Parts: sequence; structure tokens; C-alpha cells
Amino acid sequence: MSVSRLLAVLNAIGPPVDTVELAEMLWLAGHLPAPAPETAADPAGPDGGAGSQNPDDASRPGGAGGP
Repeated sequence: MSVSRLLAVLNAIGPPVDTVELAEMLWLAGHLPAPAPETAADPAGPDGGAGSQNPDDASRPGGAGGP
């Protein structure tokens, strides 16, 4: 994707982005650590709703059995 196309997409989905903000986003993206690889996908989704297979979800806010 070209920088001009990225700028157009960012401007289409949110408040206008100037070239300094775009440069800062690209710099930051290059310096952030890569995300940890996910294991098997949870069929209940990321919020740990009903049917979650992860027992730790019960202790999280919004998780199965949580507040």
C-alpha cells in the first residue's frame, strides 16, 4: 500500500490525519513489539462470553461468571 493510499484510508475512517501524524504512526508501528501469536481461536469470541473454554475467563470482568 502506498503512503498516499494509507493516508486516504485513514482520513476516510476517522478524523483527518496530517503528514506529521502519519509519520509518527509509521515510526511507532516500526518500533512496537510484534503481537504474541494466538493459540486456537475461542469460539465464544474475545470477550470470553458463554461457552468459553478458558477457565480464567470466569475471573475477568465481563467473562463467564464475572460481573
